[in-house]
Amino acid sequence: MNIINLKYWSLILIFVLTIVLTLGATAYIQYEEDEVEQINEEKLKLQFFENINQERSMEEKSELEYNVSISEVALYKSQLMYDYDYISHDSPKGEDVRDRFNNYNVMHCKSVGENLAHTYYNKEFQSDSNNNQIQKYTTQEELADGITEQFMNSPAHKENLLRSEWDETGIGIIYQDQKVYVTQKFCKSDNK
Repeated sequence: MNIINLKYWSLILIFVLTIVLTLGATAYIQYEEDEVEQINEEKLKLQFFENINQERSMEEKSELEYNVSISEVALYKSQLMYDYDYISHDSPKGEDVRDRFNNYNVMHCKSVGENLAHTYYNKEFQSDSNNNQIQKYTTQEELADGITEQFMNSPAHKENLLRSEWDETGIGIIYQDQKVYVTQKFCKSDNK
């Protein structure tokens, strides 16, 4: 009878230890995930937009107005880059920058431009724009600052971003699978 009780209590002890260890591992994994700020794409766009206007102000350029219709065009472009895993101003569908504005019936722009970026969130990567250093963004603010820095460290992107003729902008950001695709559209409005 004592051997049966010993086996019974041994099985219960093993079962309890298994549950405790499993819950402990789950709690640890959850804790690790909680350390990384979740992405809110709308707030990220706003932070990036504010960074861009701050950069323009420091160069004595007028601030850009945020245009929701242009942002829809930008979001479409970012989604296209994610879906087809590419980064280029011309799409695999053969569309160029002006085509995308026309497809979304955004016709009030005399001239248009765009800046594109691809980076990662909560994943280490080697930065082309920061002396090939290994980086990892774990907050939205770091990510918004990193995207801004990426544009400002590229002479062509910086020139485009600081062009005096632009008066409106739209931003589209796609974040999936730790990948971040950013499109910033620029517009010289007919109205101004």
